[in-house]
Amino acid sequence: METLLIRQISYQVTDKIKAAYPDASWEYTRPIKAESLLSCDIIRIRTFHTGDYNFADVSLDRYGHLKLFMMTITDFTPLPGQKNPDGAKTDHPENPAEPPIHVDPESWYSLIGKPLLTELIGDLQARGHQKLFINESGEIFIYANNTPEIKDTFQHFPPRDYWAALMDIFTRDELKAVETNDTLELSWA
Repeated sequence: METLLIRQISYQVTDKIKAAYPDASWEYTRPIKAESLLSCDIIRIRTFHTGDYNFADVSLDRYGHLKLFMMTITDFTPLPGQKNPDGAKTDHPENPAEPPIHVDPESWYSLIGKPLLTELIGDLQARGHQKLFINESGEIFIYANNTPEIKDTFQHFPPRDYWAALMDIFTRDELKAVETNDTLELSWA
């Protein structure tokens, strides 16, 4: 029974991560027990092919809902012969022309969209901006003197077919979302 429970939770973790990062894989950092899951303990996992993230904390709430918090953990101890403590960045080129087979806008937003938007909106609002725009390739920009100024880019931004669902998610998160031509306009004022 314990093996079955751990496998079921593992499938849920995989589904949630792959909804945002289609090439992702992961592993537990140490063996887990079912009692840890049932006690709502936080379990650390190592993630691969998840953008800038390399770890996540996983737990179940008291109702059995899976909670997943992506994070980046960096070792600042230089390796022998290493000059840069951050090490070499290993970006894997991805083909943006190939959309993921299945996109779950909720998972994408909770794992990728919301963390980036929260930081960007806080910064933009502090500087007097009231809206931003997102184009089909996931570039986030504002207009400065009628010229688009790119602020950041979403990884694995859902294709246009999912924009209606994304607009509902943005609205639930107290953002006003409007689709215009080739962009989504988000405002918070």
